[in-house]
Amino acid sequence: MYIDVSNNKFKGPLDENLGNKEIISYINTMILSNNPFGGIIPKSLGNLKHLQVLEMVLLSRNRLNGSIPSNVLNLEKLQVFDVSRNQLSGEIPAHNLSIPASAFSRNLGLCGAPLPPCKHLESAQWKNSCTQVKHSCFSIFRKSRLM
Repeated sequence: MYIDVSNNKFKGPLDENLGNKEIISYINTMILSNNPFGGIIPKSLGNLKHLQVLEMVLLSRNRLNGSIPSNVLNLEKLQVFDVSRNQLSGEIPAHNLSIPASAFSRNLGLCGAPLPPCKHLESAQWKNSCTQVKHSCFSIFRKSRLM
């Protein structure tokens, strides 16, 4: 069973309890692409994990913002996931799926595999390393500024 409401003019946020609705437990494909939906991706979609039926989630070309809930990317049967062309941000959660970078494209604030690494996290890791070895980091910083 699937639901496809793509290419409509549905707007507003997705129901935060969408994944808790009984009817959703029978759906294996959810296509909500190309609507002006806003708000966040409901974390409740990850509640379908124990049902092991959701195979495809297409949320591309909306106005979704916030981060991607890790429990959604870790649904056991999930094979296709696309959130391209939204306003998502943050690090893409760790997952075991083979999702192409194009499925996350055009979300300027999104980073992490399969997209480029998150620079703010690299910077934070570098700062943590520098805290442990202050003098050598200061020297590197001074040299890089002089160059």
